[in-house]
Parts: sequence; structure tokens; C-alpha cells
Amino acid sequence: MLRKSIFIGIALPLTLLICEGLLFLTEQFSPKYKAISEKAVVILPDNKLGHRPSPHYPEHDSKGFRNEAVPSPGEAFVVALGDSQTYGAGVSRNSAWPQQLEKLSGWKTYNMAYGGYGPVHSLFLLEEALEMRPKIIVEAFYAGNDLYDSYFHVYEGGHFPQLKSTDKALLQALKELKESNSLSKSLKQETRIAQNMKQIEFGNFRSFISEYSNLYGLLRAVKRFLNIELRDWDYYRQSAMQTPQSTMPFERGSIKTVFSFGFRFIGVDLQNPIIKEGMRIYLESIRRLHATAKENGVAFLALLIPTKESVFKDAILKQNKDLPEKFLQLVKNEEEIIRESERFFKTHQVPFRSCLPPLRASVQNDEQPFPMSWDGHLNQTGQRVLAECAFNSLKKFNLIKKS
Repeated sequence: MLRKSIFIGIALPLTLLICEGLLFLTEQFSPKYKAISEKAVVILPDNKLGHRPSPHYPEHDSKGFRNEAVPSPGEAFVVALGDSQTYGAGVSRNSAWPQQLEKLSGWKTYNMAYGGYGPVHSLFLLEEALEMRPKIIVEAFYAGNDLYDSYFHVYEGGHFPQLKSTDKALLQALKELKESNSLSKSLKQETRIAQNMKQIEFGNFRSFISEYSNLYGLLRAVKRFLNIELRDWDYYRQSAMQTPQSTMPFERGSIKTVFSFGFRFIGVDLQNPIIKEGMRIYLESIRRLHATAKENGVAFLALLIPTKESVFKDAILKQNKDLPEKFLQLVKNEEEIIRESERFFKTHQVPFRSCLPPLRASVQNDEQPFPMSWDGHLNQTGQRVLAECAFNSLKKFNLIKKS
């Protein structure tokens, strides 16, 4: 028995080391495998967009976008633009809402979204989208970070300078905020809290393994492609309870998740001139997208994707009336973003729909549209709700008539 235990004690680590070595060698000679094992999608630099996803990454087409193949002109009925929510971060390609929309409707749908993109990026991508000669273009806007991304791409990235404000007082306020670096400091602080939560979840040794182990990288890829949770609720709940000023666990029956309201509040803080200016840029960008699509005979729909906190607002208030002020302010600001968007787009006759109501309804129906972790990306269920929201919105605005 002792000899057997010693043999296992030697053979198991040796086998793991051999596997690590073989995977390391595979990574050196196979760019495709290296892409699979990476924590994030491999990206390529782009002068206008800042970055593009790589066509060498699994589930990506020759343009680098997340589709089986690039359709020929006129083949795609719908083209979807947006960020990581539309790309489908955390779920398989077929679970992303554009692909689910194709299954639901039977319309060929091409997904041109990627993480970090926003309405200003879509102004660059629109020409590429129109070359496909679709019947409909859907711009999916995420309330959680697209205001900041819109500001950053124009003011810091130097793109579309014509979208900058001419208000001298505002420009001076923005300059002072940039010099104080206050927004950046807040983002770094909240990011550090998220990193500490990961440290609590994994522990130092497991974090090291996550960073450097090729076997763990393979396991991470399997998790991503199969849409599975590798950790249990206790990990997430305990880590969230360590930082009550920024995070909060929620549990109701089978629904369990963590809110990172401290981080997401920054992205919708309408009292901050940077976010307020990002709001103006986002609205104007979508107005221009609609106008250009219309000039080219293409229908257009603006779709708003809400934050996790706003989706769960009613469910949380039923259990807990004493919520952190920052959580309540986040939801309040997001409701103002939706109201202002509705007013602006109605004035400019831009078809617009918020997917907040159907996502809230899914929670009321005991569905879980987000993962258990603090991740704010929609899971497979949430992506399905988005697909249904897009489908019903296209029908409501009579945008689906094939000409």
C-alpha cells in the first residue's frame, strides 16, 4: 500500500509536468492553440478602432469577427454592432444574441461586435457593415461603460474630433478632470477590489496556477466554450462580502449572483462631466449611424443593454430596502440615461428600444440572465432574452420587411 502511494505521489506530478511541457511546446508551434489557451481573445492593432479581434482565434471568421464565415454581399439580413455584450463574452459563439436571433428569426445575422467597442467605433465599422448590403443594422449600446468609452475614443483617442464640444466652460472642466486623474483613480481602485476578490476566490497558489499553467489555460478554454461555472456560490458570496462598499451578493431561490455596483456606478455617473459628455457623444453617434444607414437604404435599430444592477432592482428591493447609496444612484442614473435616450431618439426618429423590461421579467420568472460571479456580462439565458428583445423590436418598428 505504501509502495502504491509513493508511486502515485511520484507519477501524478510527473504526468502533470509532462502535460505542461507538451502543451508549452504546442503553444510555441501552434498559434491557433495559443489563441485557445489565452485568457482573452488575441487582438490586432488598428489605427481607427484601436484594436480588432484576430482571425486566428477560434470561433472567429477571416475578418476577425465572431462568426462561422464572412457572408457574401447581400447574404446577411442583419448586421449587429456593439461591445462585449453583443460579442458574447463568457458564452459560446452560438449563444451570443446575434446568433440566437438568427435561430429565432431565420434571418442570416452577422456579428461585428467586440469588447471595448462602442457607438464611436461603430461609426468606423459602418462602412464595412454596409459593404455587406444588409437589410438591417442593429447598434447595441451597453449602459455600463459605453458612455465612458465614447468620451475616451473622441477626447483621448483623437477620433472624430467634430464630435467634441465647443463649450469652453465644459472643455475647461474636462481638462481639469483629466489633470486631476480622478476618474482614472476611481477606476483603478474599483478594479483593484475586483482583483482582490479574485485573490480571495482562488488563493495565492491557485492564482499563480491560473496565470502560468497551460493545463489551466486549456481548462479555462473548455469552460468558455461549454458555458459552465467552475466554482460554487460560496466562493462568490464570501468574496463579495469582503467589500460591501463596492460589491454585494444576492440570493433568491435558484438565482444567485454578485453585484459590482461600485465599479459600474463610475460608468453611469452623470454628475461627472466626462460621463455626461460621453452621453452626448453616444447619442450623436447613434443619430449619425441611423442617418447614414437610412441614406443607404438600410433599416436601423438602436438597442440598449442594461447593467446587471438595473435588471435586478425590483427583485432586490423586495428583499432589502436598505441598499447602498451608490447602488441606488447607479440605478437612478441609468433610468435617466434611458429616458434621455428615448427623448432624443424620438425627436430624431431613430428606432430605439431598451431591453431592460424583458430582462427584469426574466428575473421575475426565476430565470438567471447573468452568471453567479460579479461578471456583468449576460449568460446564455440573458443572451436569449436579448435576441427576443431585438426580434420583437424589429417587428414593432416594421423593420423586417424584405424589399
